[in-house]
Amino acid sequence: MDLIKKQLVVYLFACGFIKIKRYLSLEKMVSYSLGLRRKNKMTDDESKNKINKKPLAPRFYPTSKFMFRLFTRSQAFIFKLSRGYLWKTINGSEICVIKMKGVKTGKIRSIPLMLVPFEEGVVLVASLGGADIHPTWYWNLKANPEIIAYVGSKKLSLVAKQVDDEKKSELWPLICSCYPDYDKYQKRTKRNIPVFNCQPG
Repeated sequence: MDLIKKQLVVYLFACGFIKIKRYLSLEKMVSYSLGLRRKNKMTDDESKNKINKKPLAPRFYPTSKFMFRLFTRSQAFIFKLSRGYLWKTINGSEICVIKMKGVKTGKIRSIPLMLVPFEEGVVLVASLGGADIHPTWYWNLKANPEIIAYVGSKKLSLVAKQVDDEKKSELWPLICSCYPDYDKYQKRTKRNIPVFNCQPG
């Protein structure tokens, strides 16, 4: 009976997000979550003359980090609870959920990342959408490489090891075949995007 209740909660929760995704693309949802809302201001004269000005630079709002965390944690929760059956893709590509230990807080975190299967484990790419800084989870793995990877219905105990440039070049075709946007992200940033090979210890 408890299992049925859990499955019902997952189903109803997923239905709510499916309705939202009909109106908002993933990029718009993440941009909103990050606080990348543009706010246009016009003077009275400009309003009267209907003169269009370029929008102001993106402004970050106090709730942005909270919204982004809520989005990613919700996806990780649904994915794990449904054993990889629900909310298992982003932009048509499969994801996995990685459980790791936070470097600052010491708390256990679960985050959804793009799935790149390799050998007996997975490859993780610290792209952060092509940003010029490393994602927070990069520092978590550097300090605490032991992770749990949820791949579909499987639960894998793995050790994450950052690869060198030579190994990254070997893995890159596989990485981009799983999620083509990674190639765009690398060209977008001056940062050499880190790649982790996660295999059983």
